[in-house]
Amino acid sequence: MGKTLRLLMLAVISFLVFFVMQFPMAQLVSWVQGDADQLRSANMEGSVWSGQVDKLQYKDIMLGPVVWQLQPLALLTGAIEYKVFFQTPDGGGELLLGRHLSGDFYLQDVQALLGTQFINQQFPLVKLAGTLQLDIQALVFSDALVQQLEGRIIWQEAVMQRPFLVPLKQIQMDLGTDEKDVLAAIKDVDGTLDVDIDLTLNKLSNSYQLKGSVKPRKSADANLRETLSMLGRPDRAGRYVIQYSGKL
Repeated sequence: MGKTLRLLMLAVISFLVFFVMQFPMAQLVSWVQGDADQLRSANMEGSVWSGQVDKLQYKDIMLGPVVWQLQPLALLTGAIEYKVFFQTPDGGGELLLGRHLSGDFYLQDVQALLGTQFINQQFPLVKLAGTLQLDIQALVFSDALVQQLEGRIIWQEAVMQRPFLVPLKQIQMDLGTDEKDVLAAIKDVDGTLDVDIDLTLNKLSNSYQLKGSVKPRKSADANLRETLSMLGRPDRAGRYVIQYSGKL
């Protein structure tokens, strides 16, 4: 009787696993869309095991095509995890997307090259050009709050085109977190402008503080120096102090 029961349980578990792996992803998304009216998809095929969708849109975020593949070994650690490949209108990349049994969502090993189109759409008073190289080792959300962030963003061939023209060459942003805040240390990489800025974003209130300075290097041309003069008077070291605060 015990052997029969074990075989029956094995058969039931095998069926459930097969059912879940072959469950149509399109059906799952249709259920999700009932609670997220702004989520749109087109030409989705495959299952929760693997598949792809030609277009995926949430609010102003456009992706497509997007390809996913379940990572079975993550189940042994108590997580459901997918390898995801994606493209955007001006770039693309890959990442690991998962959820722990605790309910925390996470991204790992994010590697992407993206344009500045999305940033320009969100902040119309500013226009940027260049390529953003994302290298994010870990990003963990709990109750819609960022709990952990570790990685780096490099802005290559960086140019601010509006409100005034500033060629920046390459800007590096190192990302992290502490108990209360999301942190970003922003510096230039061998450009004509010495950039040293710290950005702090409070996890709970979404209030931010931007503090630091910029300073033209000897290689800076007259146009850049004239543009910087709009920031006010420099200090004795030739640095223009930057300090802003607000709420997102």
